[in-house]
Amino acid sequence: MKSALFSHGVQWQNKLTGLLNSNAIAQLRDFNNLMSENTTKLEIVPLNLDHLSESIKNMKTLMKTAPETEKKFTPLRQMYATLHKFEVQITDEEKEHLDNLQGNWEAFQVMLETCEKMLEKSKVNMKRDLETSVEAYHEQVVDLRKEALVSLPYKSEISTDAAFKLIKTYESKAKAARERQRALKPGLDIFAIPSPDHKEMRDTEKDLDLMKQIWTLSVEWDDKWNKWKGNLFKKVSE
Repeated sequence: MKSALFSHGVQWQNKLTGLLNSNAIAQLRDFNNLMSENTTKLEIVPLNLDHLSESIKNMKTLMKTAPETEKKFTPLRQMYATLHKFEVQITDEEKEHLDNLQGNWEAFQVMLETCEKMLEKSKVNMKRDLETSVEAYHEQVVDLRKEALVSLPYKSEISTDAAFKLIKTYESKAKAARERQRALKPGLDIFAIPSPDHKEMRDTEKDLDLMKQIWTLSVEWDDKWNKWKGNLFKKVSE
């Protein structure tokens, strides 16, 4: 009976220490993956605003959660101390990762500080590029307005087909300008810069809309006139 109980106790101990070891390995692996994966991501210099925004967000999250993450090292070490107490053999790889955990963590904190400076420099450079793009968009809108005032069919001397062709051309130009404005928005949001809202753009779009309506009415009138002009007035009014 004693032998059976002892054997049963040993089995349960092995199960429990095996489970403890599995949990310890998983936590140790998670800590190492956290450091290695984020180091790989954050050391890449951002090439666009989306990447910059993602890197800054990731870096700030890691810095904010660093104290809570480090607090979890003590329970992990206690788990391995318990495994040692029960003479559970761990792999050389586990021991190496456990021994290097604090040193790797301190190096990871230095990396975060270095990346913070790098990202701030990238932010300054991208803000300068964004401001240049905003200025280019402003010039595009102003030039479009000037061209529209000269070229759009404000007078009836032009043919209907030519009028609609011009309207379509400038609708495409206005659409391209709006698409450029939308492309700027993510960057403007990052730097808390208001999105440009040019009066010239609104005036051009308003003129295009009204002109389209007027020339459409002109076509409708011409169609009706072509039907009526050969008929007697009495017949037309019936």
